[in-house]
Amino acid sequence: MRQRHPLRRSRGTAILELAIILPFLLLMSFGALEYSLAISEYKSLTLQTRIAARYLSSRAPGDLASQEEAICLVKYGVASASSCTGTLIAPGLANAIVSIEGPMNSASHNAQSSGPSPYQVRVNLVTVKISGYQYRPIVGSFLSGFSGNTSITFSPISTTMRQIL
Repeated sequence: MRQRHPLRRSRGTAILELAIILPFLLLMSFGALEYSLAISEYKSLTLQTRIAARYLSSRAPGDLASQEEAICLVKYGVASASSCTGTLIAPGLANAIVSIEGPMNSASHNAQSSGPSPYQVRVNLVTVKISGYQYRPIVGSFLSGFSGNTSITFSPISTTMRQIL
């Protein structure tokens, strides 16, 4: 009688297990990659609004040229309204709405007073806001044929700072 080797019967099980588990492992890996890329882009946009708000906080209230420069600073990283071109900070930022709210162009950002009348201090607030930004995933664009539109719209990103008077 011939004895069979015990490993011979289980030779194909490892390949079968790998074939079953591999799609889930790849899905989890690409999901983690996309999540980290989206968070990184959100963080980059938050930083740009913070830089633009800081820029506007040192300018005169209602200065329209400074507001245009701040919008250029958010989109391209350069505070120059005359040369507001170049590489965008984030790919979908051209279509997003970058807005500036300050004491001159928003009823909600009027100069706020603090304290009673003889000790009033005027405080102007300036807000830089990105709304409607759509993040387009790398893997999602590959899978868009299966699931339709895969872009993720971020909630509005805004930074508010006090303006020097």
